[in-house]
This record gives sequence, structure tokens and C-alpha cells, in this order.
Amino acid sequence: MTNSLQHLFEVINHVKDEQNLRSQVVPKIGEYFAAKRWGVFFFDQLPLLDRNLQKALQIALSIEHNPIARYLVERHAPVHEALVASPKVWTVICPRPDHWHVMAGPIVSCGQLVGVLGCTREQSMPAFDAQNLADLSAICLHLSVCLSGCISLWQIHQIES
Repeated sequence: MTNSLQHLFEVINHVKDEQNLRSQVVPKIGEYFAAKRWGVFFFDQLPLLDRNLQKALQIALSIEHNPIARYLVERHAPVHEALVASPKVWTVICPRPDHWHVMAGPIVSCGQLVGVLGCTREQSMPAFDAQNLADLSAICLHLSVCLSGCISLWQIHQIES
């Protein structure tokens, strides 16, 4: 079955835990956008990463260095690289060939940016467009609502376990 936007909303609505989100839901979102790579991360988990990876992420996610990160922090709205940088500038910021086209959307809880959902495409693939941004906006809205409720339940479950 092809992933439709409505199907993704249903899948998101049935997220049981973070593992389910990462293993079942996020790959379907990546497929929906025909992305080369995709992922979700939560800011409260960054300190748990390897120190070398932490340093790289601090630079990559710096609002001074990365205009996509700045856009997300300032607007809490989905963005792709072409909205904030020319192709030449973007390749200096992120020279990875599998990150030629980047789109990221906010995960928000209690008015705070708590995470990001991202998709990338290679240079040979089409750039993300306005429809992709609109769809990512809807997906991030559903994720944010779902996770706002689920995070509390996951935390309660961890305390009980």
C-alpha cells in the first residue's frame, strides 16, 4: 500500500512508544517523501550521545552556523534548504552528498521545540517543494499532538517498570 498522508496520520495516532516511532513510523514518513535518509531526534537525548558526535551535532545544529536550525528555532515551522540558502552556500554548510536537499520539521510540546523530523535527498533527486513542506507541516502537527500525550504516558510506564 502506498503511504498516503491520511494513512500516515493513522499510523502516527497509534504510536505506542519511541521505539515504535523510530522503527515503524519514521521510515514510512521517509518513504512518503521519497527521501534518501530520514530521522527523528529529540533535544533531551542529545547529551546521551557519544562526545565526538555531540560536538559535531552542536555545530550542525547551531543557529549561528545552520540556517535551517535557525529557521526551526525562530518559527517552529518546516523548512527546506532552498528557503534559507543558495545551493552554493548550502554545500559549504553541509557538504554531504546525501544531504543535497534537506527538509526538517519541528516537534513541539508545551510551546517548546523538543525535536526535529528530517528528510534528505541526493543531488540527483528532485528538491523538496512547497507541497512537501505543507505535508511535513501536517505530519509534524500530528506528531507533536501525539507525542505530547504519549511522552507523559511513556514516562509513567518507565516509572512503573
